[in-house]
This record gives sequence, C-alpha cells and structure tokens, in this order.
Amino acid sequence: MRICLDLRRPADCGVGRVAVNVAQILGHLSSIRDFELVFLVTGETLQSFENIFPGVPRIISNSRFFSMEDMFELPYFLKDKIDVFWSNQFYISPFFQCPVITMIHDIWPVKFPQWLPNHDEVEKRHGSDVMEAAEKIVTHFENEMYKSLDIPAQDLYGKRCGLFDKYMFASMYLAAQEATVIVTCSNYSRHQITGLLPQYQKKLKLLSPFVRGQALAHVKPSLARDRILMVAKFDPRKNHRFFLSSLQDLFSMRQHESTVEVFIIGDVGYRTFGKDLMRLGKSLERHPHQISFTGSISERQLWEYYSSADLLVFPSSDEGFGLPLLEALEAGVPTLVSNRGALPEVGGAFAQYSSLASPATFASEMDKILRNKDEAFKRARHGQDYAARKYSFQAAVAQVEEVLSTIS
Repeated sequence: MRICLDLRRPADCGVGRVAVNVAQILGHLSSIRDFELVFLVTGETLQSFENIFPGVPRIISNSRFFSMEDMFELPYFLKDKIDVFWSNQFYISPFFQCPVITMIHDIWPVKFPQWLPNHDEVEKRHGSDVMEAAEKIVTHFENEMYKSLDIPAQDLYGKRCGLFDKYMFASMYLAAQEATVIVTCSNYSRHQITGLLPQYQKKLKLLSPFVRGQALAHVKPSLARDRILMVAKFDPRKNHRFFLSSLQDLFSMRQHESTVEVFIIGDVGYRTFGKDLMRLGKSLERHPHQISFTGSISERQLWEYYSSADLLVFPSSDEGFGLPLLEALEAGVPTLVSNRGALPEVGGAFAQYSSLASPATFASEMDKILRNKDEAFKRARHGQDYAARKYSFQAAVAQVEEVLSTIS
C-alpha cells in the first residue's frame, strides 16, 4: 500500500507544521508496518524537506492550490501512483480515485465567512483560473450534494454571498463526504465538526500535534527588555488589531520603564488588511518600546524567538487547536491566550487565559505577567512537563495507527 502525504504547504504556517508532524509519524510507522510512504511536494517544499525526510520518494506537483489543475487534473495524475491520499487540509479535489484521509482542523470558514478573503483579493492573488475552478466546484456541489443537506445546512449555504465563500463551504462538505477518514486535532474541533456535519461523525478520528523536541535553551538577551511574541499568520480571527490596541495601552502604562520588544511573527499575506495592520503597528511604537513584523521565518528562527521570549500572546477569536500555544509550552515560555476555541483544552492549567474583555484589560494582563516573571516561568516549566506527557510522540503514533486501521 502506497500512502501519499500532501507536503505542498511550507512549514512556516500551521497546516505545514502539522503536515511535518504527520510525516514524522508515518515515516516511523512505514519502517515497521506494511506500507510505503510517498510525499507530494512542490519544487519549493522539495528543497525545504529534503534533509528532514531523506529517502522517502517524492512526487512533484507545482499546480497552484485551488487551480483547475489542482482540482481536476491532480487526482488523475496520481491515480496509478498511490493507493491512499492523506491531505492536511479540507480544500482539496473531491475527485480522487483512491481512499482519502482529510484533516479538518476547524470549521471557521463555514461558521465565520466574514473572515475569508473576498472575491477580488482571491482573484488578484491567484488569478482567474482559480476562480474558474471555484465556480466549477461550487456547481458540482450544488448539483450533486446540496439537495441531500438538511435544512439548517441549506440555510447556512444560502447565506453565502461571494463565490469564494461558497467554494469554501462546498469544499468542506465535499471533503467530508468523499473522505474515508476525517481527522481533526482537538476534542473541541471534533465537537464543532460533529455539530456541523453529524452524518459523518463515525468517520472522525482525533490526531493532535505532538511535542517534537525542537525547543532551545532559554536565553535572556537583556534584563532591561521584556520580549513579547505573537505567532500567527494575518487573518482576522487571529485578532492582530485587538493586540495592537492593547500594546498602545501597555506602552502608556510602561512609560520609560523596561523596554518592551514585540515581535509579530507570521505571513502578512496578500490581503489588504494585513498591510494596513503593519502600518498601524509601526504608528503605535512609542520610544523606547518597539514593534517588529518578521513575516515568514524558518522553523529554526521561530524556536530562537521562543528561546528568548518572556511571553507569548495568542488572543485568537477561534482555534481548532492553537499550535503556537503548544510550541510555547514546549519552549517553557509564559503564555497569555484567549479562553476561546480549543486553547483551554490545549493549555490546561499552564496557560494564562483572557476573556478579551478590552484591549486595556489585555494590556494589564500582559503587564502583570511581565512584572511577575519568576512565578510565570515556574508555571511555564510545569507546562513543559504537562505538554511532553499529554502531547507525546507515542500518543500521536497511536492515534495515527487508529486512523490507518480504517483503511488497511
């Protein structure tokens, strides 16, 4: 049996880092189980992952995500080369000729379509070919699946305004229908998917990311500086604007006390609001405090930032898991995160939670942690032990074995 894992997303995004997790587990199992592992890569990720997984066969596909080639030609290109396709995201072609394992991390694209890019942003970024493919997928969904939906789902679809909104809705429902197994990453996410897609509950399996041993020894670059990290790509649910507003309050509170260095790590992306937020952030700087936007960085650089941080903030409005929280736990970094989505499930008693009542309140919560670092780092060290136990490699291997048992 040839299992093809989709590694076309780079490791500088959450989906890409989860894919690396899965690759490590499948690589381990392929040496002791009766299957061959194959990677689907692009020219870019071929180089990125060459040294991480030597010896695993690669199939190269440079088709753009959502494109006509990706949606309608890739399944037939892979038809005789693989026996199972494992996707780490739901927006894939519904036309694969083999069993498919689909990962649905969260349902926000259906639940909160206002967070999606609009038609013009998608077309400008991806081109008219992508919009043509989206229109064909939506038509396929409306012809082949829409009538079988229950009334609440039909009503939900009826509220979609734009083509891309409809496409994301159609993709999730088609992915769930066509999948042999639906994999999700938290109990919160499983509950959300079950509520949205109750007819596919029996397909659902849990697979959480694991602690990968990437953390570096903590090094404090300067006692006179407090270093705050936010790790998140720029999309609305991550709440960058709320965080920037809270920094304005924090800087006012701090005046000329110890300098606050803020590093906002993640792909700014092609959407207008990301660039607007960068401009806003730079306008909020108040000497001696600084705000830096790093853009996409390598995984090594990411762990270097964790190793020098005093606090990770993650004020997200909704998360199916929240990988930066797990990474901060692994690195022994104090955390302040929202009490929404799966974050309380992931962080347990070892993260500090915020209701996001107001930017001023969030600023006070950050300030309190930074003024009580000994206590915060003590809690973070306990968090390291907790994360290593709860999110171990062995636990993830057992979860993948359960997934594979359904297709063997």
